[in-house]
Parts: sequence; structure tokens; C-alpha cells
Amino acid sequence: MRDGLRCDWPGYRAASRTRLVTWAVPLIAAALLSACGTASSPGQAAAPTAQAVPPAAPAGPVLPTHVSAARMARLPAATTFGRLPSAPRDPDPFGSETGTVLHPTVTRVVYARPGGPPVAALPATELESPTWVPVVQSQPEWDRVLLPTRPNRSTGWLYLGGKGLQTAYSAYRIRVNLAAFRLTVLDGGRRLGTWTVAVGARATPTPTGRTFLLASLAPEHPTYSPLILPLGLHSNTLNTFGGGPGTVGLHGWPDPAVFGHAVSHGCVRVPAAALRVLGRVPLGSPVVITSHLTGSAAGGEFKAVRVRAEPHGLQPAARGSRDPRLAWLVERELNGRRGRTICGRACPCGRRHVTSVRTGSPRASERRAGGSS
Repeated sequence: MRDGLRCDWPGYRAASRTRLVTWAVPLIAAALLSACGTASSPGQAAAPTAQAVPPAAPAGPVLPTHVSAARMARLPAATTFGRLPSAPRDPDPFGSETGTVLHPTVTRVVYARPGGPPVAALPATELESPTWVPVVQSQPEWDRVLLPTRPNRSTGWLYLGGKGLQTAYSAYRIRVNLAAFRLTVLDGGRRLGTWTVAVGARATPTPTGRTFLLASLAPEHPTYSPLILPLGLHSNTLNTFGGGPGTVGLHGWPDPAVFGHAVSHGCVRVPAAALRVLGRVPLGSPVVITSHLTGSAAGGEFKAVRVRAEPHGLQPAARGSRDPRLAWLVERELNGRRGRTICGRACPCGRRHVTSVRTGSPRASERRAGGSS
């Protein structure tokens, strides 16, 4: 099987032998009694013996529900412009990716489950790019894929039988950490680079979860970025933006002062060096966006502790406190100096207090939360 599933066959055989022994004991006892003449008299016909039941044939793969051409034409399109409220949600939105990606060379039916009802039609192209969607779950002859539609984290099942479907593998992984303002690109586990980026503002946050590179657009007359990489993800606060459906993407930005801040409408703005690396990543490659600090970033070790945000300073929060004003205090050790960053709720005074460490020396700054350009 393609997903490498293995069953515990030795245990299964052991259980089968136990059942055979259990059935054999009464059969042997009955045969002995019959031979001694205790169960029948001379001349009496012997009792009929039990016939062995042939083993059941192994079940084949689940077949898809037939969808006529007329019915397919009525199915909603699984595109960044579509909406699929009946599509199943991603059961593990921050889980690891398989790396397998699928490309429909013709429009393919998307099902709610193997053998279940159809929910959408997946076209061969998205935003003038070939459609490649990542596989997140597999079973014989079926793959579950992420879809680029609203609501976020929509999925569907594709039947692998028949023609019109190509399979490939991407070793690339893109990681975005919103709290650390960091984007990392990996190739087969090897880090190609990590960069400080700009993310969604407080009023228009960048959505989280696993998604994928949906398309690659190179504007003929670029204004803010020579390359735009839409994701299979949408803003949770903007239904439309710039005439489009509010699709979130990765792109460059001419002003480097935005990097390290939450100022965008939901997209991730990246430096030129990061954009050049991202331009080599194949479509369909998985992208995971998280909103918390883990491990180390920017050369410093991060540790998160809860604090209570007060108008005129920070006081440690009591253990078990349910104060709604709780925020996350992140302490960072960098070049022997300690810095603090507040990620999350703003202080009751309406400001977010930020203390950061830059180039090895502490510097305190205070800025208003939110804002976008």
C-alpha cells in the first residue's frame, strides 16, 4: 500500500490458532463418543458433520459514486473564489505533511469521503497556474487533499483510479511563525534560509494552520512585489480585498521597515532574498503558519510565560488566574542580554508595550497595536 500501513499479522495468526483449538476440542470429543456407541445404537444413521465455511474474499477498494457530466457542471468549483460549507474540515490542521501532491490534468470530482457524495469539482488550473494540492491522508485508491476554498481548512477526497491525475512529491516545507515574525524554508529537512517578515495586523491577522502554495503570479507592471505567491488560505476578517476574494499570500515589500511588525492585511511580506528562494518552491508544497514561539529564533532562545498586562507596567500573573487581560510575555536571551516582547492582547491603556533586543544591545520601544499599510 502507498501509505506504508502494516498490520500485526503474527498476532492475527496467533489469535486464529486459538480459535481453531477452541473449536477442535468439542469436535474431537463428539467423534470419540460416536465411536464408543454411546450416542447412537447399531444401525442408526450417524449425525451429519459440520461443513467448513470458505473464507470471505478480501474487500476491494471503495468505488466512487458515479457523477454525470450534467451533475459535475452543477458542482461548485474548488478554487480560491469558491465556498464549500459542506466540505469536511482538516482533522489535524497543524499536523505533519506527507509531501505528496496531486495535479488534476482534467477537472476531477471531490468527494466528502471515500464512496460518499460529491462536494466540488477541482479544476486543472488555479489563477492561471496548474493546480497542485497536498495530500494529508490516504487509504486504498483514495487521497484526502487540502482545498483552496473558503472556509479555511477545507478538505476533500480524490479517487485515484482512472485517468487525469498526476502524483508527485515535494521535499520543500515553508514555516511561518507569526509571534516571532519569522519565515523559514526547508528542502528535505535542510534549512535554505530564515528571514524576518511582516505579518497581519491585529485587525486583519494572518490565519493559522497548514496550507499550500496555490499559484505563482508575476505582475507585468509590479507595484510592491515582482512575484506574488497566493496560498490556499483566506483572511478571516476580509471577505474581499483589492477586487479579489481575500486570498492570503506571500510577497515582497519595497520598504524594509515593515519587517518584524504586524502591519499587513493578512499577507506575509518577505524580504527580496526570501522571495528569490520562495520562487523556486514547487506549487502544492506545504506551508504551516503558527502563532506561538517555539524553540529558538533569530539566534536567541525563547521562553513563554504568562503575565498580566497593566496600564503602567507588567506584573506576574497569579498561577491559575483567569484574568481576561492575560497576555504572553516572551523572554529572550540574546548575546547575554535579556529582552521582553508582548505577543497577544494589548494593555488596557490601549497600547502594546514592546521591549526588544536588537544587534546585541537592549532598546525599549512602545508602539500602538495593529495598523496596516
